[in-house]
Amino acid sequence: MDKKEYLHTDLAIENENVAGRLATEGVIYEENEENGVSSLTVKITDAAGEQALGRSKGTYITLSFDKLWDIGEKEGAAAVTNALKKALESLFNESEEKESEKKPKRILVVGLGNRAITADAMGPSVSDRIAVTGHLAEEPALAALLPKDLLFAIAPGVIGKTGIETFSQVKNAVEASRATHVIAVDSLAALSVDRLSRTIQLTDSGIVPGSGVGNHRAALNRKTLGVPVIALGVPSIVSSSTLVCEALEKAGISEPDPALRPILENGKSFFVTLKDCDAATEALAAVIADAINQSAEAIHTRPGAAIH
Repeated sequence: MDKKEYLHTDLAIENENVAGRLATEGVIYEENEENGVSSLTVKITDAAGEQALGRSKGTYITLSFDKLWDIGEKEGAAAVTNALKKALESLFNESEEKESEKKPKRILVVGLGNRAITADAMGPSVSDRIAVTGHLAEEPALAALLPKDLLFAIAPGVIGKTGIETFSQVKNAVEASRATHVIAVDSLAALSVDRLSRTIQLTDSGIVPGSGVGNHRAALNRKTLGVPVIALGVPSIVSSSTLVCEALEKAGISEPDPALRPILENGKSFFVTLKDCDAATEALAAVIADAINQSAEAIHTRPGAAIH
């Protein structure tokens, strides 16, 4: 029985080649650490790299840090915000290098997920905190006061509540806002509970909403939307089958007994999250929204406030 079929992660850093920093054709690594935030950049440059890591060609940046939801973690939050802002700007710069001319950005922030489920509410929690400025550009008296880059935000919900595919809503929002870039924020799945709400992954390869729980929807990427898409995700769940395999491995059992297959199969449908997931989501959503607002030099308002 191959235990790999029971392991699922959305994180590039948890690929065994990346974890071991193995020299792999078509893959480039870059690591650094600053103010307690470690950063690993993995660049997949060709088909060989895609096959080795099982991911699309592109840049994957993973930030790792201590938990931010304890009282007194303001300095830690500021360090993560700064690191995330730098990561966003580097991906923006890479996308602009592919264009013939750098122009002011119109950034659509898409908060993916279900706000009614705490472990899946990261996207909507971030979109609620974006200091949107796009609508103000139509006001002549305000246009001159706005930052160069404009922000728009939507939280499309999930098809089970709306009956409408997420892709359709995002595509329409891109056209309505005339967005030049999309930042799609979502909750992810991880292999280890130690990474829950202590990791942020960014990639310019896009995202497939719902993939973390095996409910794949239409992809959001440059090819499907026509503009650069930065996917930004925070792991918030681990599948039960993954936890069982991890426990067996720590007990020295590398290959599970075939008799465990029914248990592992059932575990694919059950997910575990942090007991203080609500506090973790609030803390990380604030950090992510601050980084996006600052990277766009947006007008700063109190968290969650809208500009009318």
